[in-house]
Amino acid sequence: MSILTKVATSKVARVTAITALVGGTMIGLTTSSAQAATALTLSPATSDAAGGAVIAVKGSGLADATNAPKVLAATFSTTVCNTTTVSGTAAASFAVESATVAYVTTPVLAANTWYLCLYDVASGAGNLLGQGTLVTAAAPTVTSIAPVAPAAPVKGGTSITLTGTNYTKATKVLVDGVAAKTTYVSATSLLAVLPAHAAQKDVPVKVVSEYASVTTAADANYVDYFPSITVTPASGNGGANQWITVKGSGFNALTFGAAATNQVVTLVPGGTTLTAATTVILTATKPCATLIRVSDTQLSCLLPTPISGAYSVMIIARDGTTAANYGSTTIPIMKTGTYTAASM
Repeated sequence: MSILTKVATSKVARVTAITALVGGTMIGLTTSSAQAATALTLSPATSDAAGGAVIAVKGSGLADATNAPKVLAATFSTTVCNTTTVSGTAAASFAVESATVAYVTTPVLAANTWYLCLYDVASGAGNLLGQGTLVTAAAPTVTSIAPVAPAAPVKGGTSITLTGTNYTKATKVLVDGVAAKTTYVSATSLLAVLPAHAAQKDVPVKVVSEYASVTTAADANYVDYFPSITVTPASGNGGANQWITVKGSGFNALTFGAAATNQVVTLVPGGTTLTAATTVILTATKPCATLIRVSDTQLSCLLPTPISGAYSVMIIARDGTTAANYGSTTIPIMKTGTYTAASM
């Protein structure tokens, strides 16, 4: 017959002291066991398999009353954490901030579901303090964007196709931090509708999955934003002393003139194809006879004479070497305005 007279439990280890009456004699019995492992919450709970991600870990009992760390090892295991022995792939680094918060940097891990294991010893036999789950996968890649180096109006709305690898249904496309409307096609293809953006050349595109992200780093995979313009009047008689007003934005960022590095406001006949470093501007197009920059959003153009037919009003760049030749539609470039001159 035994009579239980006292039970005491510490916060760090369960130590139970039992005083019992056995055969008329009082005896003391003591048993001990490790602290039960706490369930850990990881943020984010997904990560790039390439490693280097910093994971915020929340739990309990990660430090003592003086805030001295109890966690002496952090590992990743593809199976449930060993409760009595440090095992698994060591974290790249870890730090304990408090009894409830720690930070763990992931090592290189294969794409898989991993258990984060926190132990109270650096190696060997010890006690598991906490366990949480992390899912890893390879980062997305972008091998190409179609159309190549897409040009988009500042108002957005242009559709592009991204080709790469490791896309998921949760993968998103961002431009300067602004989300594009993204449609998942397959693990190697995404469709995106570009958001609005200020006039700018070579805007990188970022692809973000739940595991990692990648930002384009090649000219062909950048987006060029150009301001949309309006031209008034949209038609005329093609005779002398005819002016048009060109409205848009970003005009102050341009340098208009005859130098090889300058831009030109010109009328491009319908059906004309401009070829960089080959097209002669004065031969193939009709530059404004006089151009006045009224403001950042308005230009006044005295039309050349005589002209007739339908034209696209463009702001084009000279080729940088030969002032007479077309170079490119370097952003900001406006090529959406139209003007029709009646036959004289």
